[in-house]
Amino acid sequence: MSWLQESPCWPSDTTFYLEWKGEPFDLHYIFNCFQKRPLSGEHAKTTLPSIQKADLENYSILLPPLAEQCAIAHVLRTVQQAKEATEKVIEAAKQLKQSLMQHLFTYGPVQFGEADSVEVQETEAGCHPSHWMIQHLSAIADLVSGGTPSKQRPDFWKGSIPWVSPKDMKLLYLQNSEDHISPEGLEDGSRMVPAGSLFIVVRGMILAKEIPIALALVPMAFNQDMKAIIPKGDVLPDFLLPAISNSKKRLIPEIGTSAHGTRRLGTASLERLKVAIPPMKEQADIAQAMECIESKLTAETTRLEALNTLFASLLHALMTCQIRVHDLDLPELKESS
Repeated sequence: MSWLQESPCWPSDTTFYLEWKGEPFDLHYIFNCFQKRPLSGEHAKTTLPSIQKADLENYSILLPPLAEQCAIAHVLRTVQQAKEATEKVIEAAKQLKQSLMQHLFTYGPVQFGEADSVEVQETEAGCHPSHWMIQHLSAIADLVSGGTPSKQRPDFWKGSIPWVSPKDMKLLYLQNSEDHISPEGLEDGSRMVPAGSLFIVVRGMILAKEIPIALALVPMAFNQDMKAIIPKGDVLPDFLLPAISNSKKRLIPEIGTSAHGTRRLGTASLERLKVAIPPMKEQADIAQAMECIESKLTAETTRLEALNTLFASLLHALMTCQIRVHDLDLPELKESS
């Protein structure tokens, strides 16, 4: 194997390409070698990321017979294609979610073709059907603060009560958390809220790019960097979740900076947020429509995570000969062999 620098299209000191001497090779297999063990740039003469010719010349490749190279590349390419297809489905579902949310909160739960028949009005809460009521968030929900039990008491952190912090706010629906506290820890400095409560992050650098919000599916405790929003009887939690999500753009200008430099969303800003509230039947219909698209997103995201794990596992195992292609139970490969 040798590395050449003769491309007319790129600077001669930055472009390398492979010339193979001896055994034939599969280009996709070689590509996966670099995915498995990227070039380190250890011979760079500066502190900037740089790949030198010496890095390429000293790069070793485990080279199985050509047929197995092709088979390995095929397996990995098949998984990669499945990942890419799933990513496209997720992106399409996200776009559909945005369009659906805009339609539901502008015209209500009516068919797209019936939107022109809905009487709408422009309010401080946005454009909504004229029969919806505009309420401050403080009028339709209670806002409560959380807290953190003492870190000096390990026994406070060995319980079974889910204790939510901003690091858990990657999901829209929460039924567990990374940390758990004991009943004594709960009494020491936190607060429990019932299932159906909403959590919103009100302090942290995450607010520089997003305002995470989630719905608790079980009773949970939470820390002081979040507020819990507990809907009152005439507002459904499953409706209030997308309603507040749809209002995030009006909360963004309210985010300030604390004395310590972190971002902060004040309680008063949340309390005076105006939300358009439809009759209960329409709330339920909107909640059901949003839950359907969220279920699709959750399923496809879970599938993508599984494919990413599968790809990483296969990449390592196949490229180090820990497993061989003929040992894999892959129906597609058996049919093509």
